[in-house]
Amino acid sequence: MYAPFTPRPFDVVLPDALGHPALGFRDGRWFRVGSDQQPPHPVAARAAILGNPHAAGPIVQIMCWWMRENPRHGHAVDLATELALLVGEMSRELSREMSRGGTRGTPVRELRAPRPALPARSGRY
Repeated sequence: MYAPFTPRPFDVVLPDALGHPALGFRDGRWFRVGSDQQPPHPVAARAAILGNPHAAGPIVQIMCWWMRENPRHGHAVDLATELALLVGEMSRELSREMSRGGTRGTPVRELRAPRPALPARSGRY
């Protein structure tokens, strides 16, 4: 007997800025989801972050959680590489913006990295 395809549920579903489901995460991959009755389709981590800047923090946190839980999964290295490339790309963009005197209304002094924490006297962090 024919049974329609029913996708497995996602580990996490993130909403868009209006609260509607926008991204689903399963097996180390992001999927574009929505109410348009289209089946979910995979999106790169880069597209998930840049396409949903309001959710960039949770997107990265979920990716890191999955990589920590699945360190031996082959896709974990791919996901880490994709994230590292995006951080590099965004850092270069920020550096260019800062060299021109600021970024989109944010004063340069607010964009400088904080000083690193010093280790405790015992040598432990």
